[in-house]
Amino acid sequence: MAAMFFSSCSINKFIPPGKRLLKRYEIKYTDKKNKAIDNSEVKAYLRPKANAHFLGMYYNLNIYYLSKVYPTKFYKWLNKKLGEDPIYIDDVDPEMLAKKIKRFLENSGFFDTKISYEIINNRKKSRVIFTIDPGEPYLISSTSYDISDSAIKHFVLKDTALSLIKTGDIYNAYTLDDERDRITSGLRNVGYYYFNQSFIKYEVDSNFNNHQLHIKTILTNRQVPDPLVLGNFIELPHDRYFLKKAVIVPDFNALKYDHYDPFDHTITIFGDSTYSYTYLLHQPKPRFKTNAFDQSIFLKPGRPYSAADVKETYRRLFAFPIIQTATISFDTVGTNSEDTLGYKYMNARVQMATGKLNFYSIESVLTNSSGDPGIRGNIVVANRNLFRGAEVFRVKLNGGFEAQSISPGDSTGAVTDGSFFNTFEAGFDASIIFPRFISPIPFRRFSQKYHPTTNLSVGFNYLQRPNYSRNTTNTMIGYSWRKSKKLRYMVTPININFVNVNPTPEFQEILDKETNRRLKEQYSDHLIAGGSISLIYDNQKIKSSKSFDYIRLDFETSGNIIYAAQSLLGIKKTDDEYYQFLGIRYSQYARVNIDYRHYFHLFNPENVIAFRGLAGAGIPYLNSNEIPYEKGFYGGGANDMRGWRFRELGPGGYAGQENYERVGDIQLETNIEYRFTIYSFLKGAFFTDIGNIWSYNADNYPDGQFKWDTFYQQLAVDAGFGIRFDFTYFIFRLDGGIPIRDPSYPNDERWRFDYLRFNQFIINFGIGYPF
Repeated sequence: MAAMFFSSCSINKFIPPGKRLLKRYEIKYTDKKNKAIDNSEVKAYLRPKANAHFLGMYYNLNIYYLSKVYPTKFYKWLNKKLGEDPIYIDDVDPEMLAKKIKRFLENSGFFDTKISYEIINNRKKSRVIFTIDPGEPYLISSTSYDISDSAIKHFVLKDTALSLIKTGDIYNAYTLDDERDRITSGLRNVGYYYFNQSFIKYEVDSNFNNHQLHIKTILTNRQVPDPLVLGNFIELPHDRYFLKKAVIVPDFNALKYDHYDPFDHTITIFGDSTYSYTYLLHQPKPRFKTNAFDQSIFLKPGRPYSAADVKETYRRLFAFPIIQTATISFDTVGTNSEDTLGYKYMNARVQMATGKLNFYSIESVLTNSSGDPGIRGNIVVANRNLFRGAEVFRVKLNGGFEAQSISPGDSTGAVTDGSFFNTFEAGFDASIIFPRFISPIPFRRFSQKYHPTTNLSVGFNYLQRPNYSRNTTNTMIGYSWRKSKKLRYMVTPININFVNVNPTPEFQEILDKETNRRLKEQYSDHLIAGGSISLIYDNQKIKSSKSFDYIRLDFETSGNIIYAAQSLLGIKKTDDEYYQFLGIRYSQYARVNIDYRHYFHLFNPENVIAFRGLAGAGIPYLNSNEIPYEKGFYGGGANDMRGWRFRELGPGGYAGQENYERVGDIQLETNIEYRFTIYSFLKGAFFTDIGNIWSYNADNYPDGQFKWDTFYQQLAVDAGFGIRFDFTYFIFRLDGGIPIRDPSYPNDERWRFDYLRFNQFIINFGIGYPF
């Protein structure tokens, strides 16, 4: 039975007599394919799709057939969950598919397209081959406009540089539809509330001899019944609407409140004008301050209606966790809608319904940190309207145990009591997120334009390991905002971390004898007082199968302000020639890191090649000899070099066997994955990782120093296979990687193909995709 399940040959045994499975579709072109033809769009018309298979094995189809041969409850249940009905060649209508493809290509400018097809039968399977002769495409030779409404004509003609219909391009009916949408959006953003795509038409005049077209864009007036002649219609210009009044109901609840009191509130938007809103508030104690949503509502009385402002208002309101639903409605009737100048007016009403003010969550999870099992728990308590300005106050308590793989009497000097869980961690984080920019200078224009958030947080963490304990205290002030849909900024001007390390007496003896300065400093007290800035670029489009990029650039530095102040004030250094602050040596460094990712869709959104490139460096200076342990780079683990355990790779060609966690000053890494769907939520991936970390100083790790003429010889390489359970909202991942090039071996032994063993696979458990 197992053989039937996994063998592709077994499929043929189940296929009924006279039937053949659809193996695949193939697209061929009589001549070189024109670059304007998107082959993925052509293949989108090939339906039904052939049965899913991987490496020639039809897993899901096998389940279907087995449920018919062995009609037990188990196989019926398995077929319902994972089975797939067979797609036979009889289910395919090649003639209809050829017509659909021809229609698509004609709409794309290839009017002389000819398509033929043939069916190739091979034993129990068939292939359908379409041969396409697209012919010569038709080009747009010229364009013009015919617009009756002079006011609309002004708005359309001033934006012709943005037109999607350009001379010299291949004619494309889908581009005409996109241009119709663009013109409609532009007019709806300058007050034409009732304008829609049906008022835009095209006339296409073709010259068949030279394959050229002239396109005329026609914008028609609206038609209304003639009051004098029944059944007749007259043409009138389109009405342009201005916003007369805006009413805001920040806590609408028809069941709870039966009365709201009006309250007039004015704000200044971008510093150009003052706008007045009427708030309907439930008295005597409104749930929100009237200025809580100043930077989120873009409806401006006295200005033309704008669909873009409505969309932006929705986006910003739904960014507030306290807001459950929001509705924006307009009234163009009861407004005394026309003044002496003939302008039309409308009223706006914004209703917001709020969710629960307080919430909490309790969760426990099993963990696996590079093979070390553990259990963790979290308690989160939050308030979504702390100061009646939609601020979010959040407190998180966390703790957990882990079975760290360190044995008594090893090289780290660890001493254990024999218990399974030998590592304990606990802590808390408290934060307040303000949906506005909080600073001594208000930056009102900046806040209204970019809607920044401010995050104030403090935290404490206690970690007990077999050879040391560590206390970490953190205080942070940060800001984040989007400059555009693709670009986001995160700025942290204040970030203070105090790390207190208490080694065991046995471990302290080892540290006292240790000559590796990096190892000694990572287990000593230190202070980090600095700031950072991050830029994130992401051009992914939701529900799009097009390839996209993700780029993140991080830069941070520490200790500069304190060092400059102490130098100017003439404060003396210690005997070891460094400054202290509050009795602790503080770190001084600069660190930069870039993370570039590219996601390339091969055939459909379910087949992706994911590429990531990492490069980073940290430079200590003046008051520091090494960058802090927390800011170092590491290799190995579930999201990194997956053929090595967490922090067990490098630096460079270092071949030591100590159980210290290895940290470097420089990182270079590349990761490549081919991701595919096995069935439904079950995903698979083949991957390879190439990279390493290095140290600046030669005395930290033998053969671990970065050198331009040798670093490429110290690149590690692994390869492996991963299984992912993708349930959309959460993803479990198991990746098995094996080192195929290990720089810790001598130069002539670093490629490990001749030494590979199955038990050398490192199994990493992860939550979410690695990148």
